Amino acid sequence: MKGNSLNPVSFIRSRCLRLRHASSRCTKCLDVCPSDALVLAEGQIGFLAHKCIGCESCIAVCPQDCYLSNGISDKELEEEIRRKTSGKTLKISCQRIECQRENVVVNCLQRIDVSHLAQASRHGVETLELHTGKCSECQACRNASWLDEKKIEADEFFELFGKKLTISCEEHEWNVDYSKRHFLTNLLKRGELEEPKEHEESVEITNDPWRRIPEKQQRLGRTVPLLYKRSKARQEGAKSSKPHQRTFLYEPVIDKELCSGCLLCASVCPTSALLVKKVEEGMVFVAFPQACSNCGLCADVCYQEAIKVKETGITPEYLKNAPKAILSRGINDRLFEDVWEDKLKSMITCPTYRG
Repeated sequence: MKGNSLNPVSFIRSRCLRLRHASSRCTKCLDVCPSDALVLAEGQIGFLAHKCIGCESCIAVCPQDCYLSNGISDKELEEEIRRKTSGKTLKISCQRIECQRENVVVNCLQRIDVSHLAQASRHGVETLELHTGKCSECQACRNASWLDEKKIEADEFFELFGKKLTISCEEHEWNVDYSKRHFLTNLLKRGELEEPKEHEESVEITNDPWRRIPEKQQRLGRTVPLLYKRSKARQEGAKSSKPHQRTFLYEPVIDKELCSGCLLCASVCPTSALLVKKVEEGMVFVAFPQACSNCGLCADVCYQEAIKVKETGITPEYLKNAPKAILSRGINDRLFEDVWEDKLKSMITCPTYRG
């Protein structure tokens, strides 16, 4: 591990949906932050590094990889899960407890998301052992029901494949007096930080920071086809999901009657999950389900409310990482004349466009 559990995460502001477009309504990181390290000011996400306690719950929910760990990176965590899977059991520990060498160690177990569970199952894991400290006393675990939520997510996800992942949890004593350590560390940080610092992007990701597929989506894209290939659901010819069941897989859907053909949705899509191709008859909206992170930006910017992001099952397009045509329509040569009044009317009551 690099650093300790009190290190704040790094914030890549240029990836944030709210910077990309003022109409974005994404608050996923704000909703889970237990320390008020994230604030919403004038429509923008502000990161207060001196308040961050390093729980990394924001990393698990952010659809755009805006937050990076200063402990174990996503790539390192993937490698640790692969390397420390023993037989059919994987042990993951909170960093604040004494743990065995064969355990995967993360700052907080809230960091683990469905894509990590899928990866573990890909390597043959059937039982996941979570080793925690006293979560009821931890400032990072304000959401007391997080473990139950993880279990529900796992049950729903693996039901897609006719599988079961057993999750158990064992509580241990702290290896440090976390409450005192956190208090003293925060005092030092307040003296050191005059203003929040943001992570500077590395050279590899500065070419086009908007057209990139988040790590979580890449993990699911690598693991879901393999899990499905081995699954009982496939062997039995079962449907990919029940009507009420979450699949954690998404794709955009467009209402042809409402769509004006302005192409704004495709222009702001940060993962290229939605593209437009010109054909002789006009144009075709094409979705790439593996790339869709359910960020909802396409729906947020559509002034006609013609597009939505919906959960999808395990489709042939998803398994093959192939494009899926979701709407064909002619090119509207009189687009501006036909829709400018509606657009202007909607812009009176919505934020100014940035994208």
